[in-house]
Amino acid sequence: MNDKIRRLVSYYVKMLGTNNPEKIAKSLGITIIRMPLDDAAAGFYKLINRRKYIFLNSDIDDEIFLQVVLAHELGHAIMHPKENCAFMSRHTLLLTSKLESQANLFAAHLLINDDMLKGYELGADDYVTKPFSAEELLARIRVGLRHKNSFVSRQDQEFVLDYFRMDLEKRKVYVHDQEIHLTPLEYKMMVLLVNNSGKVLTHHYIQQEVWGYDTTDDYQSLRVFMANIRRKIEDNTANPRFILTEVGVGYRFVDE
Repeated sequence: MNDKIRRLVSYYVKMLGTNNPEKIAKSLGITIIRMPLDDAAAGFYKLINRRKYIFLNSDIDDEIFLQVVLAHELGHAIMHPKENCAFMSRHTLLLTSKLESQANLFAAHLLINDDMLKGYELGADDYVTKPFSAEELLARIRVGLRHKNSFVSRQDQEFVLDYFRMDLEKRKVYVHDQEIHLTPLEYKMMVLLVNNSGKVLTHHYIQQEVWGYDTTDDYQSLRVFMANIRRKIEDNTANPRFILTEVGVGYRFVDE
C-alpha cells in the first residue's frame, strides 16, 4: 500500500507541477474553507452534492500543522472520495483506522521527499516507521517546512496580481501603479485576504481576525466594510476581479 500511495502522489505532483496541497486541491476543484470547528477537530473532508470540500479549523494558527492537516484531508479527497473523514487534533483514532493511516502516508509522501523521510532526527537517529502516527508525521514535517516557510515568507514580501500590487514590507497598496490609501483596519483586512488568497474565509473568521470579536449574525457591517475596500481596489465593483463573495459563507481573494 505504501508504494501504491507513493506512486499516486508522484502522479499528481508530476501532472500538476507542484507538491503544494492547496494548489493541488484547487486544481482538482476541491474547495478549502477555514471556519471554527470543534476543539478536537483540526479539519475534515466532506462530499456535498458531488462537490469536494476540505474544512480547516480557523482557530489553529500553526501554519505548519495546518499544511499537514490539509495534505491529510487531500489524501482522503483523492483516495476516499465518498467517505467523510475528520482529522482529530488529539489523534485518538488515527492509529486504528486504515483510512487515516493511508491519509497520513499520502501527506508524508506529498510533503517530505524520500531522502527526508529517511533522514529526520527526533533527538536520535531514527527512521519513520509505517504506518505513520499523526504525531510522527507532524514532527518530521515541521522540521523540514520550518526552514522552507521562513524562506517563502521573505520571498513573498510583495504580492502582485494583474493590476493590483501589495508591498507587505512597506505596507503600501497600489492599483494600476498608483498608491491608494487604506485605513489601518482596511490594510489589516487586505493582509488577511492576500495571505489566504485562494481560500474561502468565513464571515466569522474574518471578524475574529480583523476586529477580535464576532459582533453580529447578519454581518451587514462587514459587507459595508468590504464594499468600501472594493471601491478602492476594483475597476468594476459589480464584477470584482479580486475579492469574490462566497454567498452565505464569506469572501475569497483570488490567486490568479
